[in-house]
Amino acid sequence: RISLYRPARFRQTRRYPLLLVHDGGDYLEYARIKTILDNLIHRLEIPGLVAAFMHPPDRMEQYRANEAHARYLTHELVPQLEAELPLVGTPDGRCLLGASLGAVAPIAEFVNGFRAQPTAVSRKVFVSCGMYESLIYENRSLVPLLQGTGMEVCFVEARDGHNWENWRDRLREGLSWLFPGPLWLVYE
Repeated sequence: RISLYRPARFRQTRRYPLLLVHDGGDYLEYARIKTILDNLIHRLEIPGLVAAFMHPPDRMEQYRANEAHARYLTHELVPQLEAELPLVGTPDGRCLLGASLGAVAPIAEFVNGFRAQPTAVSRKVFVSCGMYESLIYENRSLVPLLQGTGMEVCFVEARDGHNWENWRDRLREGLSWLFPGPLWLVYE
């Protein structure tokens, strides 16, 4: 199941970046992401964008290196959204968002392979981690590997743990870095 978000000033004649959100229902409920998107767009910190919130029936099965989920994203969901909505047609107009296992879905196995042979898979990557969570060391060690491929990487350590407040509080920083809005262009 997918829930769609369109900006308040959505027009069929414009092109919009696409944000794909793993654990979409949780982002909607625990992070209040619709309100955050509304505010970031209104304040011109990010451009208007379309978000597709995914509601997995079994996230543990779906997100653990599941090739069927990867195929669904790349061969079904994104093409369907491209056919129905006016989306930016370049890789820079796409973003995959997730927290915890949803952040690496469906690439848990890919990350292990990536460590063995790092290769650029995107132009930009935003990684955040709470200082008080056990995965901080794995996240810290991954950053130089990502940077070594030539990808632009923004890594943020938050004085927090592995929780929805932390993930919610990183949305502004991450989304405005990945999709800078017109406000940032004025002040650069």
